[in-house]
Amino acid sequence: MLQLDVRNLSLWRRRLVNAYEVDKCCLLFLIFINDLDLNINSSVFKFADDTKIIGTVKDSTDSERLQADVDTLYQWAGTWQMKFNISNAR
Repeated sequence: MLQLDVRNLSLWRRRLVNAYEVDKCCLLFLIFINDLDLNINSSVFKFADDTKIIGTVKDSTDSERLQADVDTLYQWAGTWQMKFNISNAR
């Protein structure tokens, strides 16, 4: 990993380096969650660290399909050692 000593840089350069570090982390996070919606039949919406799964349930088959998608997301989270905050779920 590239290490940069920012103590001798001017303030605007330090801010630029800090912004780059934040953007790099965001990019890595997006790459990390890119495969989240593989094998999901329902619509999946991802924004920043927020994920929503949406499906229409008209009968028991639709309900089973949506539950299978939730189970798939749960398995994905376990594989990558991530947790979903279900207290935000509606």
